[in-house]
Amino acid sequence: PQSATNNKSTGKHISQEQKSGNFYRQALANLQQGRVAEAQENLSQALEANPANQDARQTLAGLLLDNKRNDEARTTLAAGLVITPEQSNFRIALARLQVEAGDRSGALNTLEQGAAYGNSNADYQSFLATMLQRVDRHEEAINHYNAALSINSSSTSSLVGLGISLQAVGKLQSAQEAFTRAQSYATLSPELSQFVDIQLKLINQHSQNPIPK
Repeated sequence: PQSATNNKSTGKHISQEQKSGNFYRQALANLQQGRVAEAQENLSQALEANPANQDARQTLAGLLLDNKRNDEARTTLAAGLVITPEQSNFRIALARLQVEAGDRSGALNTLEQGAAYGNSNADYQSFLATMLQRVDRHEEAINHYNAALSINSSSTSSLVGLGISLQAVGKLQSAQEAFTRAQSYATLSPELSQFVDIQLKLINQHSQNPIPK
């Protein structure tokens, strides 16, 4: 810890930000010693002193999740977004918790509200696309999958998602290209690989035997 002699605020009123920082550092020290309950208390005090302390909020949400206290984690993250709406990592974490709780429309709403802040975040774009896909908003999903792929062109989950939505809107050639690209990456999981194989076979069958109009 800094010695009192070179701390200019000695003897003066400590700001809420400094107080919050002190509680946060105390929490980290307690965590290193395995004193989780004390750390949690410190983190709550840190946020009470300065609700904009993002490190403290993220650490507290993580601890709550570790302890399966998902409702409290959701509340903690949602409160953080009111103060700092640009925190895309909070949004992703909150939306995932909402999905787990069965609140898909809430998760989509959370992601859509912060879409402007997630433009350069491939995970954000892909997650938003997936949630749009689940409510059959495929054209929008395609746009967001493409945005994700423009940031991370080798994301197999984005490529597979893109293929699914392209297939859903009847753009079979483009879907075939997306699935084939996904298949070319060794990182594709066995389950996804099997799924992609099936979709490619279906597209091939359809192109050989088109349904008469």
